Amino acid sequence: MLLSCVIPCYDEAENILPFFQAAEQALLPWKQEYELIFVDDGSRDNTLKELEKLYQMAPDRVRVVSFSRNFGKEAAIYAGLHHCVGDYVALIDADLQQRPDYMAQMLRFLEQHSEYDEVVAYQERRNEGRMLTFCKTMFYKVIRRLTDLPFTPDASDFRVFRRNVLDAILALSERGRFSKGIFAWIGFPTYSMPYQVEARVNGASKWNLGKLFSYAMEGISSFSTKLLLIPLLLGFFLTGAAILLALVLKVLAVVGILHVTSVGWLALLLLLLAGFQLQGMGLVGFYMGKLFQESKGRPVYIERLVLTDSDEKP
Repeated sequence: MLLSCVIPCYDEAENILPFFQAAEQALLPWKQEYELIFVDDGSRDNTLKELEKLYQMAPDRVRVVSFSRNFGKEAAIYAGLHHCVGDYVALIDADLQQRPDYMAQMLRFLEQHSEYDEVVAYQERRNEGRMLTFCKTMFYKVIRRLTDLPFTPDASDFRVFRRNVLDAILALSERGRFSKGIFAWIGFPTYSMPYQVEARVNGASKWNLGKLFSYAMEGISSFSTKLLLIPLLLGFFLTGAAILLALVLKVLAVVGILHVTSVGWLALLLLLLAGFQLQGMGLVGFYMGKLFQESKGRPVYIERLVLTDSDEKP
């Protein structure tokens, strides 16, 4: 099998057949050496029925996985990856905003460029409101600063990659999944390809500002523990400010410029104690972050290539 396509679906009944037809047309040069893995993420409409009809039409090219309830897109992607048998894997949505033609271009690129293991599609121009565009731009700036990972700005989950990338992803079995972060963390040479998002053919987007915010926080918290250092830094600041202010007030009191009452000294003492408490919380958070990273069980390293003249395994 050459290509496995993972297609998460949630209330996409009207888009199933149009997507299948578009994918068949785009992948025509590969003479059916591919499979389309549709993952029904607990849809409330007739998505599953449409997928069953599609399976009856093309059982040699269509595979269907259906969840017992809605577990989210990340779970749908992860489930679909477990069913892939192709040498290449593609992630694409079923709403036809990501045209299968781009998927074919990415596959052809990888076949012609062995130096790359993955092609990720990014939006060269966003057709969204200014507020939403600003929030997404700021998210990528913040997450790159907090995680030190090479996130591609405006990148989506729309991508094609080789089998070795799939094996590395499946080695990360953490429950709180953030695919963009996982792809950035595992590395591998990646080519960024621009694409134009199309208007939805049928239905409406399932994403809103609240869901996007939760998704962003999931991504940041899954790949960075730097937020846990905020109490520690704030504690150092408050402690330093309290000590400096106490010295200034003491000098002013000695030279007779200012008289500090006992209430003022008590307020300074409380500020100093607050700084110490925040430092303690920050230290606890620092070690909790270490435990958090260890609990994920991520591999210490990932090998892309091994060249050796010995038959002995390390």
